[in-house]
Amino acid sequence: MHEFSVAEAIVKKTIEIADKKDAKSVEKIKIQKGNLAHINNEQLVFCLDALKENSKLLENVEIEIETTEVTIKCNCGYEGSIEEKNHLNDIIMALKCPDCGKTDPEIEKGREITIENIEIKK
Repeated sequence: MHEFSVAEAIVKKTIEIADKKDAKSVEKIKIQKGNLAHINNEQLVFCLDALKENSKLLENVEIEIETTEVTIKCNCGYEGSIEEKNHLNDIIMALKCPDCGKTDPEIEKGREITIENIEIKK
């Protein structure tokens, strides 16, 4: 399960940051996830919930996941978002420039998973 290894990395980094800030607890973790990150939100939350039980710092943490849109850059000069579909396969099939129709644009944004913010209590 790919989500478990991502959740482990999020928990490890969150605890590392909280320890550096002398936090008593982590109140909230805000995660940004691109639509092409191949991560299921429900599975990620399930894994984070399972892992947080091993840490006093994270026992009451709220997890927020925000999905970011896919943006592309095309040789024709277009830079921006594409029309997004409901399913990953549809998104991949829609990876074409809305200006010129080319199907090989560079993906600028949409594959990343980042910790956007961590709220701590001292």
